[in-house]
Amino acid sequence: MPRRQLPQISVPLQQITQSLCALESLRTKNKQDALFEDFLDAPEWVHVHVNLKKIPRSGARKLHFIRLPHPIYASSTACLIVKDGAKDEIKAYVEEKELTISKVIALTKLRRNCRSYDYRAEFFKKYNLFLADDRIVQTLPRSLGKLFYGRRRVPIAVRVGHGAPLARHLEHARVSTSFAMPLGTSFTVRIGTTDTPREELAANADTVIRALVKFLPRGGEIEIRALAVKADSTLTVPVYCELPTGTSKYAAAYEKDQKRKRARRSRKLLQAEEAEARKAAEATATATATAT
Repeated sequence: MPRRQLPQISVPLQQITQSLCALESLRTKNKQDALFEDFLDAPEWVHVHVNLKKIPRSGARKLHFIRLPHPIYASSTACLIVKDGAKDEIKAYVEEKELTISKVIALTKLRRNCRSYDYRAEFFKKYNLFLADDRIVQTLPRSLGKLFYGRRRVPIAVRVGHGAPLARHLEHARVSTSFAMPLGTSFTVRIGTTDTPREELAANADTVIRALVKFLPRGGEIEIRALAVKADSTLTVPVYCELPTGTSKYAAAYEKDQKRKRARRSRKLLQAEEAEARKAAEATATATATAT
């Protein structure tokens, strides 16, 4: 049986570059606002914003990786969260292999320290990349809280157990961007920071857009409706949008809804005319009775 052709989205690189240029202009305009002045002095993450036509029925919460031509974590400070009892072994391994990990912290110590919001805020700002043992990654939301998960600084799961090629997994996490299928119809994929050159952002965005289709559940059945780029503090800037056509089921549903609304308006107008006619007839009858 021939393999079904996956839907393809063709977005010219020039169009992506123009959207990124518009994003820079929008952020510059926000800088002029006193409310954003202090906040926008620091670099922000830039994302590709994806909008789907329907909610995925499977694959939600599973982390997917896309290898980028220009790594976004290459010069970042990284923190590795490990299972209790494994810190000394992992730390020795990191030092022996000279891996680019700034800190190794055990789960119990993390939980104890993160009871303080001030520590969590400092911890959040200190590292750009957070990695975690895949055996404990599901327990981290309770410790790290909304500060991390609300701002999409979700720790990336890596295999740290016995016999796992930790160095390869860490390198893969560093040179890739990650995302999870949403519980709704939209999600974002990180492609760099506002300090990243525009050409590199455009190349990363192009790679992400081309790779997205193969991660969609059921081989691409859920198609992409719209794509945009955005920074942490800005609105989205459109890159691609599929408009409804006369043959699509979405256009048919829209037309059906419009017909229903027109019919409802016609009924209300007819009822109003009938009510006016009854009032006029009643007034005429009253006037005739009074005259006689």
